[in-house]
Amino acid sequence: MQGELGIDTRTYEITAMSYEVSKDVDVLGGRLAKGTQYAVTLTNEVNGCYLPSRLTFEQSSGKDRVVQVEEYSKCKKFSVDIYVQFGDAKDPQ
Repeated sequence: MQGELGIDTRTYEITAMSYEVSKDVDVLGGRLAKGTQYAVTLTNEVNGCYLPSRLTFEQSSGKDRVVQVEEYSKCKKFSVDIYVQFGDAKDPQ
């Protein structure tokens, strides 16, 4: 693989990342073909946090090229309370 990172020179936060697969690779029961490309753009949207705003995935499929684009906006900051227990679970009361 080879790729690039974009960095905000004021905050040193990553603002973009892209890569291209340079040879066929087997991953998680699937295959990424040579030439597969992935890119993500991050936007400083919520309280100074950079979050993904656009994901692009391109891969050859036989004679065709498959392109998947996802865009995200209007993200909101929220909090949650969680409880994690390891070991035998107790019946909820």
